[in-house]
Amino acid sequence: MSDDSLLLSPAEIIELTGKQRKKAQTRVLRALGVRYSPRPDGSLIVGRAALARLLGHTDKQPPASKPAAVVVNLDVLESRRKPVATNGKA
Repeated sequence: MSDDSLLLSPAEIIELTGKQRKKAQTRVLRALGVRYSPRPDGSLIVGRAALARLLGHTDKQPPASKPAAVVVNLDVLESRRKPVATNGKA
């Protein structure tokens, strides 16, 4: 798929559906859950971004890196801990 256009080309719709005829393409698109609109000439409009979202691709994918390590300073917690009374009073 070319990312230049907002819409899939007729060739890309054929590749996606595996069908040449518009009526067959609409059946496949409907079965896949892909939103489309027919043009007055009978050709189909399929948005590239909607298809990408449907397939689980987004423009804002997180980088494929490990998250930063988290370091917890337990000394701070220890210094703020109140002493525990042994006779039942706090």
